[in-house]
Amino acid sequence: MEFNSSTIPSYGDISESASVASRTFEEQVKCLIAASEEKIGRLEVQVRDLLCIRDRERGLVATLKLIIAPIRKLPAELLTEIFLYTGVTKRDVIRISHVCAYWRQLSHNTPALWRRALPAKVAKSDSPEHVAAAKAWLDRSAPLTIPMTFASTISPAVLDLLLSTAPRWETLDVNDRPHVLTALAKLPSDALKQLRAVQIYGKRDGHLGITSAFLCAPLLRGVTLSIAPFTEDFPMPWAQLTQLILTDPRLHICLSILVQCTSLVYANIDTDMDGDSFSIPELVTLPELQTFFLSIPGGNIAPCFQSLTLPKLTKLELRHYSTDTLQWPLAASSVFPQFLRRSQNLRYFSLYHCNLNPRELYDILLHSPSLTELVLENCRDCIDDFLLSALQYSLNETVHLAPRLQRLKIHFVDDCFDEDVLESMICSRWWTADDLSALTAPPPVAAWKYVSIWRAGNTLPFTPSFEIKMQQLKAQGLDVNVA
Repeated sequence: MEFNSSTIPSYGDISESASVASRTFEEQVKCLIAASEEKIGRLEVQVRDLLCIRDRERGLVATLKLIIAPIRKLPAELLTEIFLYTGVTKRDVIRISHVCAYWRQLSHNTPALWRRALPAKVAKSDSPEHVAAAKAWLDRSAPLTIPMTFASTISPAVLDLLLSTAPRWETLDVNDRPHVLTALAKLPSDALKQLRAVQIYGKRDGHLGITSAFLCAPLLRGVTLSIAPFTEDFPMPWAQLTQLILTDPRLHICLSILVQCTSLVYANIDTDMDGDSFSIPELVTLPELQTFFLSIPGGNIAPCFQSLTLPKLTKLELRHYSTDTLQWPLAASSVFPQFLRRSQNLRYFSLYHCNLNPRELYDILLHSPSLTELVLENCRDCIDDFLLSALQYSLNETVHLAPRLQRLKIHFVDDCFDEDVLESMICSRWWTADDLSALTAPPPVAAWKYVSIWRAGNTLPFTPSFEIKMQQLKAQGLDVNVA
């Protein structure tokens, strides 16, 4: 066979053929990739369409379920009751009214939902939209009575709107708003026909003007006033009040008001012994007063009690919060027992930060035969062996001091008594249930329910034997605490 070199392909021919083959393969792969990507795009569009269809079907299912939901079958009256129990805040009320047209109509026609203070954003703005919103809010609560609170910034236009609703006010709360207090002076005398309780706190400067509308409030029963020195500028129907909380540093103002409140059941007076010699000129009876709190910084407390008769008084608390100890002068030592003789139903008596001595405390207990609870805080010299011995029950005695006393709390007392005397006194008035059932007749004094004695920080601690005895009493069922 003859060899012909011309039939052998050159290196260049082979390389060119490989390049052509390679380009053809890449183009085929790229075509496949493009085809797959196009298919993926079509599938994604189909998925999106299917998801939209699914979401539409889900929405349709939810709508159909709402149509047959039990809450859609509730009578309007029952649904309204649910609103009243759940819509306890202003935000809740607004949310309820935005659920659907039916709920909006129902909520707008339920006045009890709107017996709330205006939203702060609405109350402090004078813009026409906010004034209109305030009017709509107030109109929705009509014709019900409403609680009225002035405790934040209120625009003049909204204030005028609120004042126009005064005939529907059930309660009034004004907290440090002088312009509101000034505006109250302009109310007609018959504007507060539904008012039952008022609470007014104010600054001690400026002039507020006399507000007489309260005098003609026939339902007003509760008054809280802390507006000194303008207390006189807010005359009240004192004789018809059943609750009075009064803060004024002038003792004569507080006492002159107190004696006019002949229907009081609860009184809380925060005053100052301002150096005047004012006292109630003649014997005054407050026939319904049951609870009396008196906060005083010191001085002679005799003027507060020398002419008062409180036949139904069951709870009396004398509080003293200044750094000095409340004095209990000789005048009080004679006046207070006389007051107690006129107030024979006293069951609870508490005294805070007073230099009462044991003899004076003895006189108080002697004239409080109905007393069941005694609380003494920071009365450092109030007990000694004499008083503890007088409280100790003895079969040989026919007359017993504080025979109904069941709860005794004496905290921060000085070390001026013997712990053996204290132990004997506590044990003498304690019987277990088995002890009482074994007696042929109940003892003439009440058994302890609670005893708490704390010594002051600079005194010696109780001995271990005393503490062991107290633990034994506690194991028997007596709630006793000593420290």
